[in-house]
Order: sequence, then structure tokens, then C-alpha cells
Amino acid sequence: MAQKLALVTGAGNGIGAAIATAAGRAGYRVAVMDANADAARLMVAQLGDAIALPCDVTDEKAVDSALATLGAVPDLLVNNAGIVKFGHLLDISV
Repeated sequence: MAQKLALVTGAGNGIGAAIATAAGRAGYRVAVMDANADAARLMVAQLGDAIALPCDVTDEKAVDSALATLGAVPDLLVNNAGIVKFGHLLDISV
């Protein structure tokens, strides 16, 4: 049986790294997608059976390129990546 593939965005640290670690422990090969290439590579080194996909998920072309590099359709997708905006609620545009 082929090993399943998990793609976790924002997996370079924090909650995404924890999710990627859990997926790896559950037997998935993990694609670590993160805007911080160094963080993605470090996470891959910790996981072992994983692939780093440095990518800013707000850039559609970058995502397309990363998925082409992956060359497979993930069995599990965790859209964890996010952004943070600081300021007063009424002053921040959405």
C-alpha cells in the first residue's frame, strides 16, 4: 500500500509544525509548506520523511509552482497558514 501524503501550510513552526509532526507520526509523508524556507527545511530535517515547499500561500503562482514540484495530490490538506495584522479593530481594512 502506498504511503499517504499530507500537505500542511504554515508548517514551519507553531500549530502547523505540531500538525505536521502529528501527521508524520500517523504515517503520512509530510509536505511542509511555509513562507519561511529555512523553517520549512528545519521542519523537514526533524520529520525525516518529508519535503519542504517554501511558498507564500498568498501568491497563487507560487502555490501552483510548489504543487507542481510536489507532483502528487495530497491525501490530507491542512490549510493552517495565516497572516497577522496589528492595529485597532476599526482602523484595519479587511
